[in-house]
Amino acid sequence: GMFQNPATDAQAENNRAPQFARVNRVVGLGGKTRDTQVKTFKAKGVDGNLEAVRELSILEICSGHPNVIQMIDVFGAPGGKVAIAMEYGGKPLHHAIRAEVLQPFLRPLAQQLLSGLNFVHSKGVVHNDLKPANVLWDPRVAHEPRLRICDFGTSFLERSRVVLPDEVL
Repeated sequence: GMFQNPATDAQAENNRAPQFARVNRVVGLGGKTRDTQVKTFKAKGVDGNLEAVRELSILEICSGHPNVIQMIDVFGAPGGKVAIAMEYGGKPLHHAIRAEVLQPFLRPLAQQLLSGLNFVHSKGVVHNDLKPANVLWDPRVAHEPRLRICDFGTSFLERSRVVLPDEVL
């Protein structure tokens, strides 16, 4: 699952998918704290990782909507890997669907999902992997759940292509 603890180093080397972890209480400008989640890509360096470059580009294009996960920072991770810090969006939606926790909120949640998708599509982005595991909800705010679309790793631009640095091509 997307928000399980990261695998051990040996397991991570065998796992091609990016690793996710939750980081609490990150201190930002002005001493403000916020919860974040970090996505670490397997390949070393941005230039060697087309998936990281694509996802960074798409996150930048799709920034600014309350129902789309927001990137906070990009940084180097141990072993020369690339990591993206994003706002904490919650847990994958499929957990809530199984538990029927969100049943009373289906109409506003559907509106949020459609609003986020409309925004992403208005930017010319095709998510390409929209499923309950790639839609997050924050269980800490159960009385007013908010959805966020995440995992733009296989997304692409419909109207044009993401321009990559020459070294990546």
